[in-house]
Amino acid sequence: MKTLTVTLPAEYADWLEARVAAGEYTTLDEAVLAAVNWLKSESDDDVPILPGSKLHTLLTEGVESLDRGEGVDGEEFMAELIARLSESATPVGAAG
Repeated sequence: MKTLTVTLPAEYADWLEARVAAGEYTTLDEAVLAAVNWLKSESDDDVPILPGSKLHTLLTEGVESLDRGEGVDGEEFMAELIARLSESATPVGAAG
C-alpha cells in the first residue's frame, strides 16, 4: 500500500471518526478506503467490497439467508406488495 496525507474539513473528519466509533469501520484507514472505493465505483464497475465493511456484512448475511432457503421470489414479492398497497390505499378525494 501507499501512504498519503490528506487534509479534510473538520466536519468530514468528525463524520469519519464517528463511523469508526459506531463500529461501522475498524479504523479511519478502512473508512477512507471505503469512501474512495465508492468514488471509484462511480466510474468503475470493478470495485472490491471490503471485508468487514457494512456492505460486506449485509451482503454476507443476505447470501447466508438465501443458502438457508429463506429467500423469496422477487416477482411474487412485488406482486404481493403492490396488492397490499392497493388494498390499503385511500382513493384521492376520499375522506380519511
